[in-house]
Amino acid sequence: MKKLDNRGFTIIELITSFSLTMVILVFLFNIVIILKENFVYNSLKSELIINQSLMSTALNEDLYNEATGISSTSCSSGYDKCYNIELNNGTTRKLSISMTKDKVQYGDSVFSNENLEMHEYKVCYYNSSSPSEKKAFLRLYVKFKSDLFEEQNFGFNVLVLYNPNVFSISGISGC
Repeated sequence: MKKLDNRGFTIIELITSFSLTMVILVFLFNIVIILKENFVYNSLKSELIINQSLMSTALNEDLYNEATGISSTSCSSGYDKCYNIELNNGTTRKLSISMTKDKVQYGDSVFSNENLEMHEYKVCYYNSSSPSEKKAFLRLYVKFKSDLFEEQNFGFNVLVLYNPNVFSISGISGC
């Protein structure tokens, strides 16, 4: 009879190597889950910041460069407050704010997200009565908060200095 060759793995060695492999796989799986959660969290935060920037930029560009006036106007259903922003080319863009829908719309741009809740908004102006001061500004402030991102405001605060002799305001209260 031939003698058996004892160069194979024993059951103990196989179980040990399988157990070590499983422990390493569990750690790697946990790392993948943590990285995925971080990716989703950071992607959502980036999306909110980009939308915030786009809305703020659109309002800033129009109000600083092209606007000749702002007036309160009637709203379509679902909006709490609406404003017409008159531009120097004769067109008008509508700014619509809805606390119930947590939504702001300016022209074709809509700022809304299911993870955001609108906490407050304020549209007001200040015009110095003193001819020597010549201070006048318009403030558009909307505060959006999210339970996912504590203490971060994803809204916008647009403050525009304007010339009261050129820029008209109607239907808006003072600050």
